[in-house]
Amino acid sequence: MQSLVAGIHDFFERANQIAMASCGSCYGPGGKPEKTPLDPAYVNLFVVTPLGDEDPEAVKCTQKGARLLHEEQVEEAIRELHTACNLAPRSAVARCNLGTAYFQRGDEDAALYWFKEAQRWDQKMSGTIRALAVLEQRSGNWSESVWILRNYLQEVDDLNMQVLRHLATVYQDQKMWQQAAGCFKRLLDAEPSNNEYPRELQRCLDQMPNSPNPRPPGQGPGGGLGAAAEGYMQDPLERGRGGFNQARRPPDLHG
Repeated sequence: MQSLVAGIHDFFERANQIAMASCGSCYGPGGKPEKTPLDPAYVNLFVVTPLGDEDPEAVKCTQKGARLLHEEQVEEAIRELHTACNLAPRSAVARCNLGTAYFQRGDEDAALYWFKEAQRWDQKMSGTIRALAVLEQRSGNWSESVWILRNYLQEVDDLNMQVLRHLATVYQDQKMWQQAAGCFKRLLDAEPSNNEYPRELQRCLDQMPNSPNPRPPGQGPGGGLGAAAEGYMQDPLERGRGGFNQARRPPDLHG
């Protein structure tokens, strides 16, 4: 039984790798670039995932949909994954899978809709939250992306390192150095031995006027830097301090 489960997961892994290698969000039907290629750091957010203990027919449709994506038959895959959603009407995973298929087709509006549907059924799936944030970023809706990530950290899991690191990246991309520094300070406090966080924190501080000096010689990674940075950064999870003047709750899909 274990070997069967491992085989199924291995199949999904191979199918996703090949499907994302020819992602429709990167190139249109004629092979011309339409949108910027997906950052490799986010590729694993757009993968088809097994349904587990859902309706057996829904599981079969999902497996077939993954195989069709593997074969680059995206339209057929979408039909199968739609069927899986109908057979598993409360499954957030089924909706993420359908969003993934639309993303691979290059229809990011439809992908956004289905990932929002997934979030509606399960607000605790951090991968769904991050995929939503990526889709909002790619549509230029940076304030929505920030709201989605901050709300997850405030309401669900304030120690989710992947979501916090993602939020830091969004702030860095927008050159919002105080907020990005606040994210890296939290990351550094949670994982003091990580060598990346003090470097990124110092990078943020270097962009600010009158920023503190780097850590004194002889101190380990991050030594003294977090304390020196106090007063130069904003806590990303402090209420009312999101950084975007218009950061707000995304509209409810169902009115």
